[in-house]
Amino acid sequence: MSMEETMKNFMAQITSKLDTNNQLIKSEAEKINTNMNKKLQPLVKEVTEMKQKVQNLEKNIEINMSRINKIEKKRNLIIFGLEQKEEEDPTMLEEKLLQLFKEKLNIKVETFEIDFIKRFGKAKFSFPPLYVLRCLLNARIENVALPPLVSPL
Repeated sequence: MSMEETMKNFMAQITSKLDTNNQLIKSEAEKINTNMNKKLQPLVKEVTEMKQKVQNLEKNIEINMSRINKIEKKRNLIIFGLEQKEEEDPTMLEEKLLQLFKEKLNIKVETFEIDFIKRFGKAKFSFPPLYVLRCLLNARIENVALPPLVSPL
């Protein structure tokens, strides 16, 4: 045998071994991928379920927040024209408010029924001040006919 034929045989053997090795590598890679897919399928399914649960919870939160906002808005009272003293503290303001409810509107409101009182707006000294007083009542007052306030507060 000539050197050339020996080299060709040697090259043929190497290529056949490379092909065999490539096939083994491909089959092992397929086995690994199959095993990984089997192990990952439950995790993928769980993640998908969790995403769905999170979306449902986010929708529920949005719905509940809109309900809470509606409830808070229903319980708000805005009162205009309640005069403000220079050094008025929150207890004085609360007493004024309770007196207003009692005398002008004939509604008995207790201090524990008021969640908070807050003034809005700025004082204008060139003409009588107009302030906004906002309070949030815990108690539910139904069907109260508010008399017209003819005299200033």
